[in-house]
Amino acid sequence: MTSVESLKQVSGHLLSPVSKREIYEQDLVTLTAIVQETSQSDVARVKLARHIKFIDTVTQVLESNHLLYATDPLQTLYLRVFRGFLLCIRNVVMKSTELENSLICFNLSQFVNNDMYGSHELLALMVVVYAEILANNVGAKDNDGHHLLSVLLSLVGIKQIQSLDDKQLFLVLVYAQRCLQNEGSVSLLLTDEQYAPIMWYLVAQLDRVPDSSANERVLVNIFQLIVSHESYSAFLQREFTGGEDEAKLLEVLKASRLIVTSSDEWDNYQVAAILAWLFEYFKAYADESMALLSSENPKPNSERLLFVHSILVVVLDSMADLGKLNSARQFFQHYNAIDKLVPLLGVVHREVERKTLKSKSNKINEVSDKEFPEVKNFIIELITYLAHESFETQEKVRKLHGLEVVLSSCIIDDNNPYMKERAIVCLKTLLFNNPGNQKVVAQLEAQGTADDSALREAGYEVEVVDGKVQVKKQVQQV
Repeated sequence: MTSVESLKQVSGHLLSPVSKREIYEQDLVTLTAIVQETSQSDVARVKLARHIKFIDTVTQVLESNHLLYATDPLQTLYLRVFRGFLLCIRNVVMKSTELENSLICFNLSQFVNNDMYGSHELLALMVVVYAEILANNVGAKDNDGHHLLSVLLSLVGIKQIQSLDDKQLFLVLVYAQRCLQNEGSVSLLLTDEQYAPIMWYLVAQLDRVPDSSANERVLVNIFQLIVSHESYSAFLQREFTGGEDEAKLLEVLKASRLIVTSSDEWDNYQVAAILAWLFEYFKAYADESMALLSSENPKPNSERLLFVHSILVVVLDSMADLGKLNSARQFFQHYNAIDKLVPLLGVVHREVERKTLKSKSNKINEVSDKEFPEVKNFIIELITYLAHESFETQEKVRKLHGLEVVLSSCIIDDNNPYMKERAIVCLKTLLFNNPGNQKVVAQLEAQGTADDSALREAGYEVEVVDGKVQVKKQVQQV
């Protein structure tokens, strides 16, 4: 008897359950042989997949309500036979061009929603096989984004899918990844509201998967496709219009930061797509931050200030990470990012007192001080990137009075770890081949309003020539 004929015989016992244990036990022997053969031989997989009776047999079983018929005392044995049947499909389906994932998902939904199997010991194992079939059945033949996402939407909507263990979840995520590798699928996911539950399911998984796990790696691959897509900005605007549900927005931006900072290999188009949404949130929350910090009647450490700070740190961290890329610097220069960065740096420098061990011990019982940690670090880092070999940016920083702030930031601040080192590098970049900036710094040094040790660490020194104070590069001692 051929493999197809054997499967046809087994399918008859599934569609019309029998009462003899011996029949199901023989079916298990038959299925084991087919599973082993199709696991080891590509020829066997192709031969079975392309046999016209294979698809007919599989379709007949998956379309039926046969799962309603299995009852004790042979229920477990029946399910083992059905699982063996599914394993055959799993091995062969990638060689087939006719079996639809929507049918597989329909059968899965029928199975897990059957009260008879809700707590059965084989339930988890069955779900795993279904997920393997779905993942194996996504290929070049699937170029319809709506079809791919419709099946994925049905899958994530199944209650049991929400509580899979890590190994089972991996298979679902692999299927999702293969669906979203289709360009049309990503666009639809982000623009068609009916598919929003898929997005929120994937976001939720980021919180539950262990760090550095296989599941995290798959999720990172998925979200790299999402956050770098040109429609991601529109998705965020649609979901969070008018400042609604900002707590959820913060969680999404945190997840996005994880993805943005996970790679140094974004291409120019991806960088532009990422910065399109990052820069919009930066501008909005930078303006609000400056207003809150500069208010004559501020509420230091208020809930709103803390929240705005949280958003701003996430966005600035992502922007600073991208700042080392040429395409990102071009984006920032084109959209005059320095015109927003320097004023924000100035307000934070003026309104937020730096923290040292001494200041913390002196004010241990005070809660009135404004807190805005890390922001100066990220801004100074970004200014350094933008001013590198850019005379125009160097000039802008001086005209916006950012040079003084950077020079004054060459100090230790526990709210901004390694700020001194970052500021010194930034100062060195701003002074390089820029006489105007060098003159301003020389004047500040002469007035005693700046610490000349920072200037020395940046590789410059002040000297008086013909009664004029000027900055020059230090002579390197051999």
